[in-house]
Amino acid sequence: MFYTFVMSFSKTGIHSVLTTDKNISDMENTNQLEKLPNIGSNLAQLLRESGINTPQELYENGAIQTFLRIRAVDPEACLSKLCALEGAVEGIRWHNLSKEKKEELKQFFAMINK
Repeated sequence: MFYTFVMSFSKTGIHSVLTTDKNISDMENTNQLEKLPNIGSNLAQLLRESGINTPQELYENGAIQTFLRIRAVDPEACLSKLCALEGAVEGIRWHNLSKEKKEELKQFFAMINK
């Protein structure tokens, strides 16, 4: 088994860990969602709780299906989260979604909240 020394930097200081190559792969996967536009740590955690662990899984499920999965975990999930997911799928900030796409998402959100 190979071991690797990993050093990370944060606001609280420098952290170092002796880890296996498998753990490095796990650490890389942990942060992949957060690299997408609009996906911060809170939304990434909701994605993981709903079974979406990688950007690829998000792309395959699409924003609407993923949002429905999130609603099963967090019934209070709002329209902004849905727009954030669509932006992540499209690779843009959700503020830059087309007017038509925003309207489509608003109509979907209204429909599931009846």
